[in-house]
Amino acid sequence: MEQMPQPKPLTETVIVSSADTQEKYKRDWKYKDYSFEKWEKNGFLTTKEGLPSKLDRECYELVRTPEFKNWFGDWEEKGENASKMIDPQTGEPQVFYRGDKSLYKEGFLVKPEEERTIGKYDKSYVSQLSKAQSRNQGVFFTDNEKVALEYGTDIKAVSLGKYNLHPEKDHPKTFLKIRNWLESFANKDPDFWKKVLDYTVNPMGPGVSDETYKRNLLAYFQRHNFSKQDSESLWQEVHTKRRLTNPGYYIDLFVHNGAFENLIRGFSSQSFKAPDAPFGSPWFIKFGSKNTPEWSKQFKQLALEYFSEPLALSTVFIRSKKPKKMRYVNVDGGFEIYKARIEGHDAFIHEKGVGKHTKGVPDKADEIIVYETENIWTVRKKPLAEEIMRAKK
Repeated sequence: MEQMPQPKPLTETVIVSSADTQEKYKRDWKYKDYSFEKWEKNGFLTTKEGLPSKLDRECYELVRTPEFKNWFGDWEEKGENASKMIDPQTGEPQVFYRGDKSLYKEGFLVKPEEERTIGKYDKSYVSQLSKAQSRNQGVFFTDNEKVALEYGTDIKAVSLGKYNLHPEKDHPKTFLKIRNWLESFANKDPDFWKKVLDYTVNPMGPGVSDETYKRNLLAYFQRHNFSKQDSESLWQEVHTKRRLTNPGYYIDLFVHNGAFENLIRGFSSQSFKAPDAPFGSPWFIKFGSKNTPEWSKQFKQLALEYFSEPLALSTVFIRSKKPKKMRYVNVDGGFEIYKARIEGHDAFIHEKGVGKHTKGVPDKADEIIVYETENIWTVRKKPLAEEIMRAKK
């Protein structure tokens, strides 16, 4: 999706400058989801009707430009062609948020169109049914910033970052740090690959027969487009625990074949494993305890930095002239979401559908699904890595 232009505003910014008037607004404050202090921080901006605006200065000026109104519809004149995504209290365009791993991308991390749209790509009824039941029909947003942050900072959430992430392009500041650290560590440990692949490849653990282990290993390499020669060579290193090839060569294979994240997670299993813990026992040890070796602490920090780097909080406006609203939707299935799409709705609103346990959010927030990215105007993306680092200290 192309980044939208940031044009100059059409109208003058309306600000409450009188201290007496500001105090009157404070006494009569009626917004429950937006504080007077936040309004003050944003500069006491008001609508032309004199209502306190919930928008910050950048968004306030943007929505009043002719370019935005041509895209969104003339919300101030309440024209028939205007988007329905309006704040009911202020009458201004509603702001929405999304947390995901798209900091270095123009759009968002979603499944490709052919994986979420029933059509020419489907070869069977089963494929069509699978898509119809999937919730991945579009791009997900919420009207609550804290809820979006919670999703955005969940670095384990596969749905928020699995698709189209590149080790180097999406981690330009942290990739080489963790890649070179892994190579340095592997050079010192001839058993490196067996330790990593025990938990990356083999779901039954290290206690299985060599024949089964090899079969699982070679099947894994085949799925990730490793050549037969490279697969056999790495199997020999795992089997003999002897260094046959520079480990950097294999690490780069994991990078170029889209399996680098699996390598990190496999090594992570080993970096937190108690030295004397047998397979099948609780093997995660508390990070920072006296039993944690220094190299394990180093790796955990590098891994956290790597997975956090592409995380971003996006602030957007949504254009929807025909949204579908529902109060109760099965969270595990998405047939209603698909049904709304084929009925001609351009967005789906799951009212009070997300954020049940978000700290500081007394009630659930709305979940908004936009089917087409052309109906999204991205105002900005805020990097979250530093925020995550501070929270982890």
